[in-house]
Formats: sequence, structure tokens, C-alpha cells
Amino acid sequence: MKQCPWMIHARAQDRATLLAEVRKTRNKGVQRAHERLFRDLAKQQEDDRERRLEALRANDFEAYQDLLIQQQVGGSGRDF
Repeated sequence: MKQCPWMIHARAQDRATLLAEVRKTRNKGVQRAHERLFRDLAKQQEDDRERRLEALRANDFEAYQDLLIQQQVGGSGRDF
């Protein structure tokens, strides 16, 4: 049985629409993941800042310097 050209075109459009929906869903998921990572990073930076302030308030300059070095190297003492 031979298919009409308009049926082939309709199938191609359906496939394109489906692929567009899949991409849209994937992109939303990626965006949510990036937002979550950004929030986690901001919270980690705020926590690090609070720990440095606590060390300064306690006049514990050695702990303060250790925290600064730790944060410059990229480690905050936490494992994610």
C-alpha cells in the first residue's frame, strides 16, 4: 500500500513535535539541576564565610588562616 505524501509529512511533523517536547523536558531538568547546584554553592560559600567570622570573633587566627587556605585550594572540608 502506497502512502500519500501528506501522510508522510504529517508523520514527520508528529516526530518533530515529539522530539521538541523531549528536548524541552530535558532542558528544564538541566536548568533545575543548575539552579540547585548554584543554591548549594551559595549556601556553602555562606557557611564558609560564617566559619571564618566565628574564628575571627574567637581570636583564633590559626583556624582563620587554615580556613582561608582550605577555601583557596577549593576544599571546604565537605564531601559532596
